[in-house]
Amino acid sequence: LTAVGPAVGYYSFRHGTSGIEESMNAILRGDSADEWEMFTRQLLHQGQTGRDIRLTLDAGWQIQAEELLGDRRGAIVALELLENGRANILTLVSHPGYDPNRLDENFDALLADEDAPLLNRATQGQYQPGLILQPFLLATAVDDGLISLAEAAPSLDAPVLVNGRAQQCLIPPGGDSWADALYARCPGPMVNLGRQIGGDRLAASFDLLGLTMLPADFLAIEAPELEPLADAEMAALGQENLLVSPVQLARTWAALAQDGRLPSLNLVTAVQTLEGEWQPAANPANGSQIISPETAQAILDTLPEQGGVRYFSTAVLSGPEGETNSWFLGLSPQNQPRYVVVVLLESVADTAVAEQIGQRLLNNER
Repeated sequence: LTAVGPAVGYYSFRHGTSGIEESMNAILRGDSADEWEMFTRQLLHQGQTGRDIRLTLDAGWQIQAEELLGDRRGAIVALELLENGRANILTLVSHPGYDPNRLDENFDALLADEDAPLLNRATQGQYQPGLILQPFLLATAVDDGLISLAEAAPSLDAPVLVNGRAQQCLIPPGGDSWADALYARCPGPMVNLGRQIGGDRLAASFDLLGLTMLPADFLAIEAPELEPLADAEMAALGQENLLVSPVQLARTWAALAQDGRLPSLNLVTAVQTLEGEWQPAANPANGSQIISPETAQAILDTLPEQGGVRYFSTAVLSGPEGETNSWFLGLSPQNQPRYVVVVLLESVADTAVAEQIGQRLLNNER
């Protein structure tokens, strides 16, 4: 049950609602949009019967992701890509979690817990993205005609100071191009790119990429407003005001696999009527085009590949105390992606740990 607590949220007479239980509360309570029907029901003292909903969450994915995350703090999001710019949410894992059936008796302890088990890290967690933004910012720079992946990247392996720590390429670059900088996850060229683009244009890029907006209404969360960017160089490194959640990154990452189209996310597949019949839930509108198809494919072709999984991973210094988080973004199968996985591990500096979790999840489900 702890595997599904953060995923679906909770309903409590004492403590209110959260997550899906909050966003779908009217349906689950059995409310009707017909005011006359509601009035008649009350007049006749008829009881109100809650309706059920069917979710896209997959129990197998959810349990396996929870097991892979183990006792680490973090989150896993998995999507299944559909046609016409849509995607189903298969997994929303947040750790540590809680048992929703024991919420009332444990609520005070959960609220006081420093590990914040009531926080759904997959949807509500706000993290500095760091260099995990590199594929997306390079894609927008290519589309804007500022760079090409084949040309030489400036300051390729130059050290960059972040929170007083020197950062360089994650692995030795195999050449001097922007494509090499992306593959090796080199921060030096991003500093130059940030200086070239400037804060206003970077902020516009964050908006375009869907990183400053609510990824889906049904998640019952709020997207924090992006403060003006004071340092364009640090912003291009994902080390400024922008904070993102794993589900936001999953949506933007999925766009690379959908010809540059930002997908609309599905979580509810069907809703029960008052008569007990099942009717398909309304599909969200198609997502917007954020990257050209040609650039999206070129970025994907540049990224590392292992065992049929196309991926990008990096460690990120987050916050003034210098905590290091690890990110993994994966797509599978690599040539015709169907599944998207995002892994975030808090206070884990070794990217290999996040990579192993993401790889195992994707390889088992292909």
